[in-house]
Amino acid sequence: MPRFALPTAALILGAWTLPGLAVTPLTPRLADTTRTALLAALTQQGLPEVAQHSVVIALTAALGFEPKANTFTYEPPAPHLPKVDVRAEPAAAGCARVDARVALAAAHLRVRGTYCLVGAAEWRSGDQAVTGAGR
Repeated sequence: MPRFALPTAALILGAWTLPGLAVTPLTPRLADTTRTALLAALTQQGLPEVAQHSVVIALTAALGFEPKANTFTYEPPAPHLPKVDVRAEPAAAGCARVDARVALAAAHLRVRGTYCLVGAAEWRSGDQAVTGAGR
């Protein structure tokens, strides 16, 4: 293991915390309004809060960084989390159509909508809907 003099180590560690120099990994995400609306709709359908984040994770994984045909299955590591199957298909320019099925015990939900890129790997939907799986 390399040994550094104290001033060198402080300089290296300090570089990681300088304003404007921090590096944030780019990961797909939902725009705040879309995420808030999704969580509210999942709550209204009775999905527990801890399970809702599994839906967000699966949805953003299927959407990825650009609109393309993709599928993603979230296999729960614990019984209190839902299994989520998501299918994304390209739609209009910069957009993807999503159909997700959520299964947790007796709760079976479906999330559908068209999500469009509004920034670097940031997705927004104006027609997102959460329904019972049979609808």
